[in-house]
Parts: sequence; C-alpha cells; structure tokens
Amino acid sequence: MGSIGHELRHTLEVIAEPSVRSDAARFFLYERIGRHETRSVRETQAATDAGATVRRELLKFNREAKSK
Repeated sequence: MGSIGHELRHTLEVIAEPSVRSDAARFFLYERIGRHETRSVRETQAATDAGATVRRELLKFNREAKSK
C-alpha cells in the first residue's frame, strides 16, 4: 500500500503539469523536479514522503487494531 501511495503521488505530479502529454515530456518533468536515484531512475521527495506516510499510517492502524 505504501508503494501505491508513492505511485499515486507521481500520478498527481504529472496531472498537475499540463505540458506533460508524452513520455518525453514526462521524462523532462522528472529531470526537472526529481533527484537522480540511478542513471535511469528519477525520484521526487513528494512521492517518497507519500509512500512513507502511508506506511506509517498502516503501522499505526495495525497497532491500534491489535490493542483493542
């Protein structure tokens, strides 16, 4: 689920950028807003944070469910 939150954030990043209408435009968007993870992978802090937030919320929910 954390990965889904991460990827959904990427979807929002692309939707918010009206100029992105092709894979090439998406590539250049991530060149501009992302950081280089590897030679071919770009990542954004917003997507990393979204995935981490979902994971924390799931852990919190599971702990609360177990305590009931």
